[in-house]
Amino acid sequence: MKENLLKALEKAKDDAQYWIYKFSPEGTYKMEKKIRGEIIDLISKAELIFFHEDMKDVIMLGEIGLSAASVEENIYYETINTEGYVEHVSKYNPYHKVYIKLDKDNKTIEFKLGDRHKKLELIESGEYVSKPHYSKWLKVVSADDLEKHIGDEFWNPRMVHIGRTVLKMKGLKLA
Repeated sequence: MKENLLKALEKAKDDAQYWIYKFSPEGTYKMEKKIRGEIIDLISKAELIFFHEDMKDVIMLGEIGLSAASVEENIYYETINTEGYVEHVSKYNPYHKVYIKLDKDNKTIEFKLGDRHKKLELIESGEYVSKPHYSKWLKVVSADDLEKHIGDEFWNPRMVHIGRTVLKMKGLKLA
């Protein structure tokens, strides 16, 4: 697990920030942000690395917890040929992003990141702003409504998450 974590961190920028958990003896914790170099040191020095028994997204580096999601979200994917796409960057993390191309006339949406690309058909339905079926289509109220949703600052992290999920960017390989 240590080797795979270090490989993932090699793909991040130096200023990438990660969430860590400092646990108290009472079972409570506080979260802090640390930069890439500090996380590399924690991982390198950890003698025991395992998943927290109650928090499935927390990787224990001895007594310190590391958010697995923050490791995934900071991996940098160089993406070429993005003409016609709009880069959507999470308002919470400058390295958590996806490229999106919406074609309202043909009712399709495309997601791109790194060497991955996926084009989905838009299915207009009166109930959802965006509900993806990850391999075939995206259910939306309308293409116009989706365009507003994509550009809305509040929904920004959701669209980045949907895009990265559609592209199957989740699932850090640690074992």
